[in-house]
Amino acid sequence: MRSRRRVLVIGLLAAIASAHGAVAADGKSASGLSRFLAIAEARSGAASPHLLPLLDRLAGAQFDDGALADAASSRRRALKIALRAYGGDSTNAANAMVALADIEVLRHRYTDAEPLLTAALPVLEARSGDDNPTLAMPVAALARIALARGDIPAAEAWALRANALMAHRPAISSSEPLRVLGAVYAEEQRFDEAERVLRTALARDRQRHGAASTETARSLAQLVNLLLRSERFGEALPMIEQAIEIDQQRLGPTHPLIADDFADLGHIYAGLNRDGDAAAALYFAVDVLNRGAGQETSRVAYAELELAPILRRLGETDDAEAAFKDAKRILNAASNDERQHERQI
Repeated sequence: MRSRRRVLVIGLLAAIASAHGAVAADGKSASGLSRFLAIAEARSGAASPHLLPLLDRLAGAQFDDGALADAASSRRRALKIALRAYGGDSTNAANAMVALADIEVLRHRYTDAEPLLTAALPVLEARSGDDNPTLAMPVAALARIALARGDIPAAEAWALRANALMAHRPAISSSEPLRVLGAVYAEEQRFDEAERVLRTALARDRQRHGAASTETARSLAQLVNLLLRSERFGEALPMIEQAIEIDQQRLGPTHPLIADDFADLGHIYAGLNRDGDAAAALYFAVDVLNRGAGQETSRVAYAELELAPILRRLGETDDAEAAFKDAKRILNAASNDERQHERQI
């Protein structure tokens, strides 16, 4: 059984890599942009603000590939250049802080992201006014951080503000303010309100970005999370399958968001009493993370915690115990790192 699942994992990774290769071959790859950046550095100098647009594109390509640490490094370099060239109270520096924070939120490095957003927001408010719609995204990111920390009242306050800001300019591209509000309502077990908000986000993304866009995939995944909470596994299954199909086409084969998708798929299969399929999906999620930027992260730990009871039901008790112990080890190490980081802050 385990060898059959392993073959499935390898086959899935190969399929994703093949699909992504067709997307990355268009001359906008991270490696190609790195070469352009080296040429620009030789011409303008390593600290020139003329590098900022290239660094932004490079970080975007690295993000799409799933190289989130590299994307964060590019964003961090852009921030240093913006601080040196324009000063800490400039819009350029504040926007660079927000861009770096967005990556750190996706990496679940919330204690790294929050100070950046806390520093950037007053600058942007002073420059643009506290009701400027461009503030919607950093405010939504603060809602995500508060939600992850378990501070639900703060998360709701930030999420409501983000949506009020977005209402001033409905043309704002991302539906993240709606998604995070739906996530807050789900945490509060206000499931009907959460579903209304998240279906609005999904319809908005399909209309604005298309059915196969990454924005649509994120709204599908957030709606799936809600359906999992209310144990509506049959409804969640086709939605996560759509999200997986989109992400496999748009993102690199070891992107953490693909792992998140398959972890949700495993949860759904378990809810449908398809334990063999659930184990295969969760093994695949862990394999994606261990091959890429997610190694030794909380994402691995939570997937293993989900996997352990399924393996016990399948009679694979040794593997179940190994998965549980590894998850606990990762989470304990992460907790120690977090406490150390908080002392440094």
